[in-house]
Amino acid sequence: MQKIEFVRSRDFSARDLFEFGSGNSTLFWSARCGSVRAVEDDLEWREKWRTTIKAVGRQNASLRLVQGPADYVAEVGREGVATASS
Repeated sequence: MQKIEFVRSRDFSARDLFEFGSGNSTLFWSARCGSVRAVEDDLEWREKWRTTIKAVGRQNASLRLVQGPADYVAEVGREGVATASS
């Protein structure tokens, strides 16, 4: 079984996903997970994907704009983001 088929065969509907960066993976996971929260540092890229996500009706995905590496790391600790220790 190929890796993508393995992932597609699993049920992630009750899971929340945190993603560094956004794009096609955001669409892929928002179709399979309870929610997807992505952080992005490129305003134009984020707006492109926010528009795309809205156009396909995915209400369970959110994209947050961050300013740099420290903000990316800080997002992991924000409320609602599970970590290995939670």
